Amino acid sequence: MAATYDLRKNLPPGCSQQGNNPAQCPNGLTLGWNDVLVFDKISEVNVTGNVQLQNAQVFIGASTPLTINASGSIQSDSGMNLYGNLNATGSITLGYANQVEGNITSQNQITLADSVNVIGALSAPQLSLTSNNSVTGTLTADQANIGSNSDINGDIFVDNDLTLQSGSSITGSINAGDFNTNSPVDLSGPINVINDFFLASGSNVDGDITAGAVTLASSNSLVQGNISASGDVILGSSTTVDGNVAGSFIRLISSNASITGNATAAGNIVIEWAGQIGGDATAVNITNNAGSTSSVAGTAYCETSDGDNPLDCQTGAGGGSGVNQCDALNNLADYGFVGETGFEYGNNSEINGTNITDPNNTDGNTPTPTGVVEDAAVTFPPLTPNAFPAFSGGSSQTNPNGLAPDTYATIALSGNNATASLTGGGTYFIDAITFGPQTQTLTLGPGDYFVRSISMNNDSSIEINPTGQVRIFIQDALTGGNNLFFNSNGAVQNLVINLYAGAEFEIGNFNQASSTYTFNGILYAPYSDNTIEFGNNTNLQGAVLTAGTLDIGNNTEINYSDAVQDAVREGFGCDTEVTDIHHYRIQHPLSVVSCLAAPVRVIACLDASCASRYTDTASVTLASSANASSFENGGALSFTGGEGLLGLSYVDGGTTTISLNNAAPAALNATECYDSAGSTATNCAIEFSTAGLIFTAADGISPIPPSFAGNNFNAAVRAVETNTQTGACEARLTGAQTLELAASCRNPLTCQVGQSFAANGTPVPLNDAAAMLTYNAIPVTFDSNGSAPLTLNYSDVGAMRLHGQVGLSESPNNTEPTINDPSVTLSGTSLNDFVVKPHTLSAIAVDAADQPVSATTNSGAAFASAGANFSLVVSSRNANGDPTPNFGREVPNSEVQTSYVQTIYPTNASAPASDYIGDQGFVLDPNRLGSLRTDSARWLDVGTIEVAPALSNNSYLGAGDVAVKQNTTVGRFAPFRFAIDSSAVTNSCVPGDYSYMSEPALNVIYQLYAVDSDGNVTENYSAADYVGTAQVDIVAANLSPADNSSDRFADRLINLPTQQSWSAGILNFTTGIAGFARHPDGIVDGPFANLQLGLQITSEIDNRNFSASDLDLSTVSGDAASLNGMLQLRYGRFVIENTYGPETEDLSVPLRAEFFDGSRFITHVADSCTTAQVSALAVLSDPASLTPSATGSDTPLVDGVVPFNALRWQATGTGNVGEFIYEYDAPAWLEFNWLDDSGSSYQDPRGIAGFGQYRGNNRVLFWKELQ
Repeated sequence: MAATYDLRKNLPPGCSQQGNNPAQCPNGLTLGWNDVLVFDKISEVNVTGNVQLQNAQVFIGASTPLTINASGSIQSDSGMNLYGNLNATGSITLGYANQVEGNITSQNQITLADSVNVIGALSAPQLSLTSNNSVTGTLTADQANIGSNSDINGDIFVDNDLTLQSGSSITGSINAGDFNTNSPVDLSGPINVINDFFLASGSNVDGDITAGAVTLASSNSLVQGNISASGDVILGSSTTVDGNVAGSFIRLISSNASITGNATAAGNIVIEWAGQIGGDATAVNITNNAGSTSSVAGTAYCETSDGDNPLDCQTGAGGGSGVNQCDALNNLADYGFVGETGFEYGNNSEINGTNITDPNNTDGNTPTPTGVVEDAAVTFPPLTPNAFPAFSGGSSQTNPNGLAPDTYATIALSGNNATASLTGGGTYFIDAITFGPQTQTLTLGPGDYFVRSISMNNDSSIEINPTGQVRIFIQDALTGGNNLFFNSNGAVQNLVINLYAGAEFEIGNFNQASSTYTFNGILYAPYSDNTIEFGNNTNLQGAVLTAGTLDIGNNTEINYSDAVQDAVREGFGCDTEVTDIHHYRIQHPLSVVSCLAAPVRVIACLDASCASRYTDTASVTLASSANASSFENGGALSFTGGEGLLGLSYVDGGTTTISLNNAAPAALNATECYDSAGSTATNCAIEFSTAGLIFTAADGISPIPPSFAGNNFNAAVRAVETNTQTGACEARLTGAQTLELAASCRNPLTCQVGQSFAANGTPVPLNDAAAMLTYNAIPVTFDSNGSAPLTLNYSDVGAMRLHGQVGLSESPNNTEPTINDPSVTLSGTSLNDFVVKPHTLSAIAVDAADQPVSATTNSGAAFASAGANFSLVVSSRNANGDPTPNFGREVPNSEVQTSYVQTIYPTNASAPASDYIGDQGFVLDPNRLGSLRTDSARWLDVGTIEVAPALSNNSYLGAGDVAVKQNTTVGRFAPFRFAIDSSAVTNSCVPGDYSYMSEPALNVIYQLYAVDSDGNVTENYSAADYVGTAQVDIVAANLSPADNSSDRFADRLINLPTQQSWSAGILNFTTGIAGFARHPDGIVDGPFANLQLGLQITSEIDNRNFSASDLDLSTVSGDAASLNGMLQLRYGRFVIENTYGPETEDLSVPLRAEFFDGSRFITHVADSCTTAQVSALAVLSDPASLTPSATGSDTPLVDGVVPFNALRWQATGTGNVGEFIYEYDAPAWLEFNWLDDSGSSYQDPRGIAGFGQYRGNNRVLFWKELQ
């Protein structure tokens, strides 16, 4: 009969309640058919186990909603009506025509049968709505399937696949990994899909669509809004987009597909029959097969057009976005730091080691990588999506650990040294992130984070782990105090912070006086009302680009090297190879003797600092202002490898100015002139003297060739004058002379203290480029050609210039001896700025204390974890083994890299060379002369490796490679952690959801990975040749109530041995004969209704373990990583009742299974898996000589009992009466320690069977079952 319950006085069966506390139902909650549950002060019930609501009417008309919290599943039948919230660890299944007003949350799956109406939010990993459902509230899931004719009024957040069936409608924002519809649907609200969006034919969308790729199926679909895709946009026949469309490729399928606004493609647009674009069409190529050239109502902006009806291409870009936004972003990346509306910088601020100055008073918008402020012409593409997504709701979290993608109200960090982590792997929608007043760290996994505001207090940081790109989209503001750090030790391209219109970024000072980067990433704010402000003493690496204002404080240090520039382009998702010539650069000597041609070099530069060159075909024409001067080849110059060289002659002598014309291709910016070293800007003028000194190679003609630091090299000094008739060089001096000689550092511009330059064994003063020259006298002897040999040696590296002078006293004229020539000083410089290269490059690994580390293999301590950043130092040395302190101070700075050579340990390694990353982040090492250091080298596997140092492009200042490279061995790298990839533990009896103790029938499966910091498998981790791989044990714990040491779980696992058979970073284990034994001391215990198995690492050479968040199972043996699946272990036994009947009929055997419920044995009604066997019946005592015989058929138990007459003793026949004792040979897990009348024990259940009339025993007054 139907009953009425409440949660205070008249509780449902098996439930209790005390005081004002929630009601408790320790053995589940079951409401019968037509039961009613009403409100009486208590509105919450905690259920251990499952909930069955049937068609109950729950809290209908109550003033307070009910909350049901279940550790198992929740289920209802048709017609259930509930005012309240459902929370379940297991699944939630609602029957036909249920009505629920409240939120529904499951940690497993929510299933709604037909015609269910929910006013509230649904949240579960899996959502399944059958058909004709109505939900008013937010849907949150990993995967969701919404059945036909369903109506959703609320926002949807699905991390992976969202499927919508025919006739359904959604009013609210849709956010999904993939979104698919298979029949007509109606959608109203913005749609944000990470990957693919497919809209079925006949559908309607009212809102903007942002996705990886968009397909509108034929036919008759309508989108009233804009479409923006990073991939392809395909419009089926008769589909209409009432708005703008942007994508990498756009196709309008035949026939009658249309776009009312602009269409903008990074690649191509294809318009098929009767297709129509109402606005501008912008693409690299437009294929027009529409049947008319009027298919584009606006302007076709394209490079080419083909098809049956080619369009007339116009240059430029329509629709306000440009042919390819990477063109604009790459142009921005040329500068790195731009505040288009206003750029302000504090005192002593520098970029790439150069003070930021504005010598031309441009009041420009960028410091440029060279430190000279300019007013750059730049364009800022808008953000994608072009509007901040709409969202609401979500829970608030404090110091969460491993928080998955979802919608959240507030994420707060609270407490001293508090930490929080978000796993990434999807899209987050967060109203606010707040940091408390103490030192706090937020760790983000790769993914997209849409956050309205972030507020950071002093000494806080945002870091990235595992490695990958984190994109943060800010709607309002990111503000903070002092000593903040953003991705301080990561790769530049892995952090991108985007500011929407009106948003601001403002942080305080950095006063820790270290080289740690305050900001290390990309900050992009493409709107004129954005404001960005950094306080004093900040160290910045990456790019800060805004169409608004940018303000950096005093003592700011910016690193924007070529490698960083490439990382910025990579972070934008653009090709790091720039194809437009930024400017042409002319390098020339400042002066030369007129009998020689002045070498004039022209370089096609791809960036402002000329660190990269345009290597395709290029040509220019050079010109000289002096009438008597001339370039060889008429000034026509073709380029090889990004540069070309021509000689300029001016025999008469004087000063001339050179210029460049007819450049093909043309450069984006004006031509620049520099001295021969490329280190000092000039006015493009060359002075030709008719007499002087020149320094050449030993042959007296060629430029001085490159040499190695610390090695002697040969050169010559010539004292010549020009024969103005022939233009030839003639000796001006012969014989012994005193040469005043000086050397100047041209690149770097500063010579380092303690370094030496020598000529013919005599010290030569070293001079900074801008200093007054200091000379030293060197005895030389000029031959008849006016040439004197020099043997030179420089201890350091760089581009050098020699300066010489010889004083000549008044002497008779050669042709008119009676006339004296005046005293003069012959002077001159080297024919070129010659390069002295490093002799040796060496590499070492250093630890966190900056000390060199010796590699280990199969013993000793590990050096680092696989995938973790580690530090490498590459040093330049001269031939004597001494450091060369000017290495790395060049402009542009010399760049180095390291590369993988081989794996030293283990010997049979399989990890590829691509697992090594050693070419990023090298900067000048402040603690070692002539050394560059990176703290972001990585080896994404285990073992010990050999790496080799090298110059980028194997060339120092364009003069070729070093003489010697010394490799180094680095390691041992250990696994970063262990991770369970998949696992499953199932009970021996699946239908009954239980297992008997000591029954070897548990199924246990797991696959374990040894991974790097990115979570990738380490292929070198194999037990065959990697010493000390992890030993893995299985442990057990009962979650509630918790077991203790007296339960001896560690001694009770069966057929679950220690595993160590690792292969290529993977450990697999599968068994179907595992078990959990009875108590070793013979104690009857249990049931253990929440028993879970977990893995423990009991031994590993480097003590690597699971991550702390994975060690989620607390056992008596210590924390373990839990395996999927919950076990119910029960102490079971078979019981036989005595049986009697007439000798003319078979006697049914009354056999049943029981289990211990914690206080007594009860019939095990869940047992439908055990089979009763006829052959197990045996007669123990037959005093009446009845010779009974067992018969029947082997039969599974039903509700724990052998069905009537399934097992029988055959009738003995008329007159054959009497009793006999029999037993059932039970399996070991259903045996029991029985005691007979004498106190003797036996294991198998026994009973008495009697044929004939049962009259009892005259001497027995009472009997009971003995244990």
